[in-house]
Amino acid sequence: MKRVYAFSIGTHLKQTISLPRDAVILSIHPKDDTAVLYALVSPEASFVQHTLYAFTTGAGLVEESVADLRYLDTVSIHNGSYVVHYFLKV
Repeated sequence: MKRVYAFSIGTHLKQTISLPRDAVILSIHPKDDTAVLYALVSPEASFVQHTLYAFTTGAGLVEESVADLRYLDTVSIHNGSYVVHYFLKV
């Protein structure tokens, strides 16, 4: 049976996150001045590593071609003073 799980993620430019192999990313929301990624998963699935990028508004996209990145969501944190756009390397 699939379930929705929450995964804490930061606002670092580039980070590696572990998600169940069959994870379907649903959304990203702010929580306590950071962000949480919500995904539909099978709890028994093995975990795989993913590269996640977090760009602030106006920042250049570094290291990867935009064609290699899939947009996930935009989150406003720190009372709206910090807007982060999340991308997943595909």
